Amino acid sequence: DGKPVQNVNPGDSYEKVKKEVTEAIKHAFTHKIQRPELLGRLEENIIVFNFIEGEAANGIFERNLANVVNRVAEEQRIRLVIDDRVKDQLRKWCTADLSSGGRAIGSKLESTFVNPLARSLFDIEPVQAGVTLHVTVTNISEHSGRYTVTLSQRRRG
Repeated sequence: DGKPVQNVNPGDSYEKVKKEVTEAIKHAFTHKIQRPELLGRLEENIIVFNFIEGEAANGIFERNLANVVNRVAEEQRIRLVIDDRVKDQLRKWCTADLSSGGRAIGSKLESTFVNPLARSLFDIEPVQAGVTLHVTVTNISEHSGRYTVTLSQRRRG
């Protein structure tokens, strides 16, 4: 009928996830598109990943946020100091829906923090190299799906 069927769920064992995904792929190639020869070319190269959960999601979020801070420091020579409560809020936004996997965490960080940060940097007068910008809980917000980062606390650092 063309509607997606969820054969596995977060919390299922990796063995079950691997078995169900592999069987679904085999079924799709042999019965849906009737091209088992393509399956023969791909079968040994199929890698099944388990669901992203808990500590793995937090680790992905932390690495992505650290990459943003490092890139701003390297490319703009601006030091970002992000309050722990801001990190907690961003983590909550970025890991709320893990159904699309780890890449979705980075995409959500981009929409909740990177893009609003870039808009904010363009909105203020030219930022000089060596400045430290503080992002506190009062500087980040969400309203009707639009995220905002306000950079008002600045000092040479």
